Amino acid sequence: MDFMEINLLGQAINDTWGKSSTTKSHTMSTKATLAGSDLTVKYMVVINLGSVQEAEQAKQKNKEDGFKVIDQYITELKKNFKELSGDSTLKLKQKNDNDSLEIISMSPHNPRKTAYYRLNVVFDAQV
Repeated sequence: MDFMEINLLGQAINDTWGKSSTTKSHTMSTKATLAGSDLTVKYMVVINLGSVQEAEQAKQKNKEDGFKVIDQYITELKKNFKELSGDSTLKLKQKNDNDSLEIISMSPHNPRKTAYYRLNVVFDAQV
């Protein structure tokens, strides 16, 4: 990708101001970063667990949901990039992904646990 294409992709993923900075959910976030030709899409959601034993099941369910949200994000990103560039098409090839579940709130008096579920997917971006 040349400088202009990188600049356009940066504009398409910029969510620090304007319409794209308005979140649709208070418990879920999708962000993207660009490093060289690697585009990393980061999905994070706050979840509640009834017990620690539910963690693996919750992780699997949220991974599926995360991929759906990331797919929607990528579809919108490609559309925005095409509008900004005029005629160029953004091609993304998934390189890898990783996920984690981090319990952030636990109490011996309350069985409910609050956790962050995170999914990061790395794509190779080409125009």
